[in-house]
Amino acid sequence: MELKKQIKINNVTYEKMLGFFIKCGNKISAKRIVDIALQKLSLSLKKSIGVILKKIFSRFNTIIEVKKVRYRRGLHIVPSPIRPERNFYLTMKWILQSIRQDKRRVGTNVKLYSELLKIYTGKGSKSKSLNKCNQNKKLVLENRSNIHFRW
Repeated sequence: MELKKQIKINNVTYEKMLGFFIKCGNKISAKRIVDIALQKLSLSLKKSIGVILKKIFSRFNTIIEVKKVRYRRGLHIVPSPIRPERNFYLTMKWILQSIRQDKRRVGTNVKLYSELLKIYTGKGSKSKSLNKCNQNKKLVLENRSNIHFRW
């Protein structure tokens, strides 16, 4: 019961996050995975789930991503601005990729918990999802001379 009270604080973020974990329409197991990971995170950090989710998604505040544009038989990497919905999608995509790349033989909820803990505590060198975000920022800075290809 205590977990449901905490999740209602930031219901929209929680529901969106849950939507990414639903696979083949199995909402019950996806909800169990996310709930267990968030509850363990809340108990270990002694903070509410809403505060934890807000801080985690604020670490990924990317407003620009790179896209490949084909122009005169050449492929250019062009930085382009993104909307907040796309920002949330990229964040969840990077977190799920890091969970899938984790080859430990433990449950998905343990992998999600450890990844979210690394993101929250700021250990960016160990978090694969934050490394992906930093690679995106690095590509944007390297290819900012191609910004005129964005029509």
